[in-house]
Amino acid sequence: MERSDSTIRLILPAAFAAVFAVVWAVRATGHTALYNSIISAWAVVPFSFPFLDVHGVVASSACWHQGINVYVANPCDVLGRLFQYSPLLLTVVPKMPGLAATPYAGLLVNGVFMLSLMLLPMPRRPPDVALMTLALLSSTVAFGAERANVDLVIFAAAAVIAALIQRAARVRFVAYAMIAAAALVKYYPVTLFLLALRERPKRFVAVAISAVALTVIFVAMHHADLALAFGHLPKPLYFADQFGSRNLPDGFAAINPGINPAVVGVPLVLAAISGSLALMSRLQAAWRCLPQPEATFLTVGAALLVGCFFAGQNIAYRGVFLLLIRPGLLKFAHSTDRFTSRVFGATAGIAVCLMWGELFRVATLTALPRAAFVFWLGRELAWWWLIAILAGLALCFVRESAMGWFAAQLALPRFLARASLGLPGGRNPS
Repeated sequence: MERSDSTIRLILPAAFAAVFAVVWAVRATGHTALYNSIISAWAVVPFSFPFLDVHGVVASSACWHQGINVYVANPCDVLGRLFQYSPLLLTVVPKMPGLAATPYAGLLVNGVFMLSLMLLPMPRRPPDVALMTLALLSSTVAFGAERANVDLVIFAAAAVIAALIQRAARVRFVAYAMIAAAALVKYYPVTLFLLALRERPKRFVAVAISAVALTVIFVAMHHADLALAFGHLPKPLYFADQFGSRNLPDGFAAINPGINPAVVGVPLVLAAISGSLALMSRLQAAWRCLPQPEATFLTVGAALLVGCFFAGQNIAYRGVFLLLIRPGLLKFAHSTDRFTSRVFGATAGIAVCLMWGELFRVATLTALPRAAFVFWLGRELAWWWLIAILAGLALCFVRESAMGWFAAQLALPRFLARASLGLPGGRNPS
């Protein structure tokens, strides 16, 4: 790697380290009021101490090691929050005093996240580097970093997986093992098994069987705790800091109970599917020309974001995965094809705005409360646009993958046979 590449690659972690080190130093030196003002300016509601989310994990693990079922009662947590993550996380976190260990655990989470930023493909153009830095310093990332949420660790794991999946077969199986571990901790990374489609049939079947067997064993061992954990998931908030496919249809139903959510939701899903399929057809050639690092990180980010969007409600810090797709979006935005350049230039801008969305939402509520509905509607439509684009890109990956080619080769002879016989499903020659 050339020195210039190394320098560019250090920009993101250096920016993150510099900004957040200053902010945390303000808090560590006792200037709590100033710290709270800075965090509030990012549209993050400060708690009495930083790293509240990782405190919940460390404190829960401390109680768990004492024999307390933290899915039922959690006296070790300062807020008494019942545990909502996987039992696996309780066992891998060592026994530590919850409150005293919180600062160290929080710095570790943010340090791992910071180092993983070096794995991202970095653009060379100064405006693109500036946009990447702007996204990194957004309210979405600030929220996750201030809380030291586990999603930052999942982001780091996803970045490592994207780097490993580009290597030889033996190394790729390490990536699949990491996907399994991440899925057993936070569930939604199971969508990353989409990457296994790049394998030839025998390897794909081996990965699929292993993943299913591991899931069945895990659920059989922990089904009672998992049922309790899913019952502790946050309550859906359609007009606050959560994103997901339910926001728009259920939000309209909340405004007017006479509206059936399906009346809004079904057309949205159909429009997203149609847009994704049309985009896949239009972008197939451009996808083949996309450099492998950008294509891989784009696929990883698309799998996570599309899966999370339709699986349920997601608190704003999960938007950190938008960082994974930015390098690929920026490559497409500089395409010589006018359509591709315009679509992805707009999409790259939308992604940055969504990462700063909570700041815009709070500012709108404060300055223009009557415009809050307009902002909410625009934000939700922006998410649907982005998800449709990402789903189309994921379909490009599927179509170009080894299993995609294998499936096409299986289907083509049958199609040709039907066509030659004039059977339904094939074209009857005239």
